[in-house]
Amino acid sequence: MRTLDSLTAAPLDLEPQMTPDWNAIRLDLLQVDEPMRAALREMRPFFAKCLPGILARYYDKVQHYDPSSGIFKNGTMQEAIRMQLQHWELIAACNFGPDYLNSATRFCELNQRAGVAPQWYVGGRQMFIADQLMKAADNEIAIPRFGRAAQAARDRKALLLNAIAKAMMMDTQSIIAAFLSRAACAARPKRGITISFSAAFIN
Repeated sequence: MRTLDSLTAAPLDLEPQMTPDWNAIRLDLLQVDEPMRAALREMRPFFAKCLPGILARYYDKVQHYDPSSGIFKNGTMQEAIRMQLQHWELIAACNFGPDYLNSATRFCELNQRAGVAPQWYVGGRQMFIADQLMKAADNEIAIPRFGRAAQAARDRKALLLNAIAKAMMMDTQSIIAAFLSRAACAARPKRGITISFSAAFIN
């Protein structure tokens, strides 16, 4: 015969679970250390010089393939470019905190309100910027043919290219996180039942 004790359920653990700081985890996984931060700060004028042209060329591509995109209506493209230049100011300043995350979220919101296909403002855009920045940086740093200066220039170029690559990986993940978070909010039924997305992406 089952006793009363055997019917007593184990006490529930009502302690709230801690949400991992995914932004800090991403910084750690990419080893965003002081040398990389110094390299990004050094490239601040480079980003300011190159990014306006890169973004203009990117939206020329978008217009070629998707001329009816909402990005070209009501001044949305101009606002998107302004937001991205400010976003890269944060990256160059190594400000990867709340301001940076909010910037990524606002950029996604702008594009979603305009009905822009996510392929344009998430994956395709990040691929184009990464490719163009790497090429521009490669051309920016001249390497002497001989001597210690040549080795120093090669080391510096490698450091700057590595910083760009890591910044782009970090930013791509942050944009994806912002996009999925917004998509999860939009997909919630009116009665408040939430649609579950992987926490690794939406935080």
